[in-house]
Amino acid sequence: MGNTCKLVNNMITLAVMQVAAEGLTLGMKAGLDLDALMEAESKGILGSQREGLERSVFLWNFEPPSFRQVLARKDIALANELARELNVPMPVANIVEQLSIQCGNRGCGNMDTHVKYRLQEEAAGVEIRP
Repeated sequence: MGNTCKLVNNMITLAVMQVAAEGLTLGMKAGLDLDALMEAESKGILGSQREGLERSVFLWNFEPPSFRQVLARKDIALANELARELNVPMPVANIVEQLSIQCGNRGCGNMDTHVKYRLQEEAAGVEIRP
């Protein structure tokens, strides 16, 4: 049960990170001030993500990792496998797994999981910087 709890927690965290990356790139591309956006969302999802964002994404620094992307990919794959076994549909988790595969294919497996923000920045054509 401990392993299953860990997988579920990591799956939720990784999905939230992807949504945060998408929201931040949307806000930046729309011309929002990053500090104002972070403050407005400080009690929400971005508040819980702030430390990791400040340590990695805002500085464009993904090493040393607090949690390696390759381990996140393993966990999201295991969570999706468990979901299939239990017939639980998880479309968002499947997309997150595909994005994790992209990170690995780009040589980012040993970097911090926040490296996913780099891929989102590139896809959106905008940087998340204060």
